[in-house]
Amino acid sequence: MREKHPEKFNSRTRNKLWYFGMASQEQFSGTCKDLEKLVSIQCDGMRLDVSHALEGIAFLNIPSIYGGTALWGQEKKALRRRPHERRGSSPDVYAVQAMDDKLMEIVGVYDSAHMGRIKIGVTNSGLRLAQCRRIVIKCSLGKGRLSGGSY
Repeated sequence: MREKHPEKFNSRTRNKLWYFGMASQEQFSGTCKDLEKLVSIQCDGMRLDVSHALEGIAFLNIPSIYGGTALWGQEKKALRRRPHERRGSSPDVYAVQAMDDKLMEIVGVYDSAHMGRIKIGVTNSGLRLAQCRRIVIKCSLGKGRLSGGSY
């Protein structure tokens, strides 16, 4: 839509209203429910559990997206670990997110309302799923978004 009608996206306020409208529509339609049935993710050779009623999964290599939203969250205390150490499923075993650590962070989002709570700071972060070097994604989705572009 942005490519067809660029005149409708000429201000930040108008953009935010468009995104709010689309997110509200998605909140009620729930087109990505049962995501765990449609997506299989392997992280460093191990199958990742995505059965948390998630409607979105983000793969991050930068600290913030969506105009400054820190999906991985901010660390109060720096937890350092060597890159080859095994990562577990407990939140306290994850390393601080860094762009130079050669790790990708995988974060789950429950729904568009959850994303909104993260954006305005009510919720600290999305659901931390993993940090890994190699990711294999298999999906049977009819449509989706990759790096902001539809596929």
